[in-house]
Amino acid sequence: MSAKVWTVCLLVFSFTCGSTPDMALPVSGGVDPNPTITFTQVAKTVGIDRSNEPASAGSFTAAGTIAYGGWLADLDGDGRLDYYGVNHAQWPHLSGLFLNNGAGGFGKNLFTVSLQPSQVSFPDMGTSNEMKFVGDLTGDGRVDLYFTGWSGEGVMCVNQGKLQGPDRTGPGFQCFGTSDALAIADVNGDGRVDVLGLDIPSFDVYTAYYSHTGNYVWRLNNGDPNINNWPTTQRFLDLRVTDPSSPSPPFVDLNGDGVPDKIVGIPVAEANRGPYGTVTGGMQVYLGQASGNYALQSATGLEAVTEPISTIEDVNDDGCLDIGTDETSYRDNQNWYIQNKTGTRCDVTFTFTPRTALPYYPGFRRYNVDIDNSGHLSKVVIIHAGYGHNDGQPVGVSIYPKLPDGTYTVIGPTQHGIQINGTDSTEFYADNLTPGDWNDDGLVDLAGTGSESISDTDSGHALWTSGLTTTNGWIKVSLPTVTGFFTGSAVIEVFAPGAVGDLTRQVAAPRTLYTGRAWASQVYHFGIGTWPSVDVRVTFPDGHQIVRTGVARSARITIP
Repeated sequence: MSAKVWTVCLLVFSFTCGSTPDMALPVSGGVDPNPTITFTQVAKTVGIDRSNEPASAGSFTAAGTIAYGGWLADLDGDGRLDYYGVNHAQWPHLSGLFLNNGAGGFGKNLFTVSLQPSQVSFPDMGTSNEMKFVGDLTGDGRVDLYFTGWSGEGVMCVNQGKLQGPDRTGPGFQCFGTSDALAIADVNGDGRVDVLGLDIPSFDVYTAYYSHTGNYVWRLNNGDPNINNWPTTQRFLDLRVTDPSSPSPPFVDLNGDGVPDKIVGIPVAEANRGPYGTVTGGMQVYLGQASGNYALQSATGLEAVTEPISTIEDVNDDGCLDIGTDETSYRDNQNWYIQNKTGTRCDVTFTFTPRTALPYYPGFRRYNVDIDNSGHLSKVVIIHAGYGHNDGQPVGVSIYPKLPDGTYTVIGPTQHGIQINGTDSTEFYADNLTPGDWNDDGLVDLAGTGSESISDTDSGHALWTSGLTTTNGWIKVSLPTVTGFFTGSAVIEVFAPGAVGDLTRQVAAPRTLYTGRAWASQVYHFGIGTWPSVDVRVTFPDGHQIVRTGVARSARITIP
């Protein structure tokens, strides 16, 4: 099994990544107080079936099927969300790549014919088992894929654009073998997205993933599609954190000064590493200094924490990164150490906070989703119970809609129709969700994976379609020029009519877009509550702004 890597945001699509912390939005203008949130499983019905391949893929076999991730992304550049299903070991036929046909379904499984190995850097697709990144790694405006695996290995698959085969048309990917990726962001300010990887010859699972004392390198993107031709550097303090969406213990900005910090565990003898081989002798926090050195911090509150870090994210949405730990490293609900804050300053001291004391129950995985088109980012949470650390919370998916006053209510697993565990009595340890409006009806759906017993799925590859009923509305925004490589960021903001620039009158949480995480065909969805119209402001990477006023609900606008 693979060790998880750390990310503040598991998704790379328009519903979560880059969003600023949500706020209590103004009640005036209206938000439906009683939306009905339901989902229906439709995967097999709409064509998610790995056995339905073009003849050129060869003879199909399902031996070795373990669904390990379901993802939505526009892989062929037509503006519609396609489906990628990751298998635990991506041998021919076992994963799935399905193109959205725009008519309420998906075409044949193109995985076997679409993802082809590079002969100059042959990938071990059989060890790749999880999606790390979906985005533009080469700056051509097409969506590439980066897979993580076990033994420190990784695979980067570069989108070649539309290819015509004897019995299919669709995107072709050339896949290069490389190392696992712990973080993906532009760190040298050249507008190209870089990759924090491992030094494979010196790979050791304990130092790489648990104590974080391994040999890491930044692979600096030079535009070559073969990541192995990118120059590398270990001069971490010469780099800067310009994109906060992908922190990792070796490279994380804890105090918000733009200089990378690091968190390392004190290694202990193998016999003292606990039942999962992950335990350290406590954590040490080093703050990066502008002078080019690290400064060890004392009394951070992490010194006695021996479980490995499995997640770094702002779990309570206060603007400061928090630390989630898990002795299994990737299967259990995390224990949380919340970063203390003085005014707007993140103090780099941490307080253990019970899961039940947080604004919502954070569980195993969390997704920021405007689930009801209210403009608020609700929390969709997968909760595990296999290790007994669920505090009496129900196993499966719980949805926490955010109310106008900033608090959360909860909809449990038996109420909304997302039965991620199927008929099984226990959870599947690698379950996931990915939000996106796959059928373009203005409602946010959820792709993902869970138990193979989920009805109407392809052995666990799932697609829950929203049946939301509400008086809340939505808009969709396209930014075709915010694509390829670019420095800085773009921001999309939605305001009440006549209130552009008044941050207290934002109708939806603003969205910040960074290089590698935006492409020309991407469509950004915003719930707007019951407002009949809204104003939209886009700040482009070069600083210029465009405002569109009077954008009607259900409108789809393009801002060049």
